Amino acid sequence: ALLSLPNGNLVAGGIFDTAGGVTARKIARWNGSSWSALGSGLTGSGLFPSSVYALNVLPNGDLIAGGDFTSAGGVGASGIARWNGSSWSALGSGTGGSERTVKSLAVLPNGDVVAGGGFTTAGGVTVNRVARWDGSSWSGLGSGTNWNVNPLAVLANGDVVVGGGFTTAGGLASKGMARWSVDGIPSLARQPQQGSAAPGASLTLSAVCCYGYDFSGPVTFQWKRNGLNVSNGPGGAAQGGGTVSGASGALASTDTTTILTIYGIQPSDAGQYTVAFTNTCGTGTSNAAGITMNTCIGDLNADRKVDGGDLGLLLGAWGTSQYDRDGDGVVTGQDLGLLLGSWGECPN
Repeated sequence: ALLSLPNGNLVAGGIFDTAGGVTARKIARWNGSSWSALGSGLTGSGLFPSSVYALNVLPNGDLIAGGDFTSAGGVGASGIARWNGSSWSALGSGTGGSERTVKSLAVLPNGDVVAGGGFTTAGGVTVNRVARWDGSSWSGLGSGTNWNVNPLAVLANGDVVVGGGFTTAGGLASKGMARWSVDGIPSLARQPQQGSAAPGASLTLSAVCCYGYDFSGPVTFQWKRNGLNVSNGPGGAAQGGGTVSGASGALASTDTTTILTIYGIQPSDAGQYTVAFTNTCGTGTSNAAGITMNTCIGDLNADRKVDGGDLGLLLGAWGTSQYDRDGDGVVTGQDLGLLLGSWGECPN
């Protein structure tokens, strides 16, 4: 493990016992010209040598070290310890259970420490491989994971993302990667993408909510255009606009995708579209996706000309609604005629 301190010094952790010829058990500091020990370092017991796998720094500059050790500077410290610049101290009774190893460390915006690894308890509490230290006690992140956590990171909003060999997190199927939400408000797994359509065609927008947010009832969704709710039916997105379906509803726990479709889209439907996912904790809103009108009816790939590329797209969608030009819901010879009739460069 390597960590750059606020003053520019480097701290290294591992299985070594010396650094630059100086005795430094498992952890050492480099000041730009020489190595030094952090007290008497870290020691352990068991079949394998003690080691340091993870390092991080607290807002006040104190150092946190995680790994497989039982003491720090002669003080009992299982798996995790704190260095204040002159001495080591334990974080409660540390980690333990089936093993004590800490593989990763992160610091939350409020200064709390999150540790991940192979341990199953922290401070005597069952935590299953990921745990939080608030400065005085340990707690789990839900029911944890069913196998080891290796890396972890804190997102800007305080959510924690973990990776490792697990297949479930908090009892949810989540192979190798999972996210712990600090507030329970739904987040998005896929944002809606901007689109363009010719008048009378059909257009779809889709978005995916991360699953697992239906812990207290289903997650509901509501599409909006320019900040105003969209509704199902004719003119559901804008006055004089096309017919809308999929504007709102509830997500099934096994399918968190929502699809908004506008049939026979009209110029008034153009705008910025978002979708809001809501549960009992609050609402998570997507990024805005712009819908623009393509007045060149045969330009399917939006390159401002109608040519063989557009013809190939239309023929590939024959019998479906994907590139319907005349608003009847299916690609037929009438749509082919409209495309051929607009062949060439699109007018300005």
